[in-house]
Amino acid sequence: MKLMCAAAALVFPFLAMGQKKDTVNLKDAKGLKQGLWIKYEPASGKKVYEGMFKDDKPVGVFKGYYLDGSVGSLVANYQGGKITRNKNFHPNGKKKAEGKYVNELKDSVWKYYGVDEVLLAEENFTMGKKNGTFKVYYPNGVLAEEKSYKNDVLEGVWNQYYQDKTVKSQGKYVGGKLNGKMKFYFPNGKPSVDGTYQHDVKVGTWTYYKQSGEVENTEKYIRGKLVGNKDKLMLTPQQEAEQKRKYEEQHPPDQQKELQMGPQ
Repeated sequence: MKLMCAAAALVFPFLAMGQKKDTVNLKDAKGLKQGLWIKYEPASGKKVYEGMFKDDKPVGVFKGYYLDGSVGSLVANYQGGKITRNKNFHPNGKKKAEGKYVNELKDSVWKYYGVDEVLLAEENFTMGKKNGTFKVYYPNGVLAEEKSYKNDVLEGVWNQYYQDKTVKSQGKYVGGKLNGKMKFYFPNGKPSVDGTYQHDVKVGTWTYYKQSGEVENTEKYIRGKLVGNKDKLMLTPQQEAEQKRKYEEQHPPDQQKELQMGPQ
């Protein structure tokens, strides 16, 4: 009798384990997923995700995992998975992104965070297309940039800011291209460069200023091509070198790069 009990004690745990395993990743007679499903990474055997299905449709919250076992995502399913609320996480557990999907397309407001969970950017979608304001923030939470989209195309005012919230640049998009006045400013609020864009190319007169507010140089563009400047052509090589030296003294390297490249 004792021997039979001992044998039963050894067998029953394995039967229980087999029953538990048999309740995972099941399909019914119609081939529809039912109950708990768990997916594993073939090479490592690590868990990739787990969640519940009812009649082949996801229900409740699905969990996605990094290979170290930490949670990488939480997906709350509504209307049989047609609508989901997603949260993604950095490997350190801090929130990385959050937003909504409708029929697997991004919709409404999406927010993105740094590894310390500080908000870095937010954008608006309508059924997978960018619509509305797009904002970027400095790590300290101050607004760095804002622009707008209409049906995935840039449209409207584009502003950039310094960390003290003063304006860094101002421009405007029409049909996805820069059009109209473009202005850049020094940190002291005075203009550094201003000019005009037409269909993404420079046109007309572009003026460059000193931090004191005085005009330092002007350039003229026709359909994006710089045309001759009489005053500039009259400078001797020595005068050119002196002008360049003064310019470099007055403009830090980062600012020179910005002025040369224009808006990105």
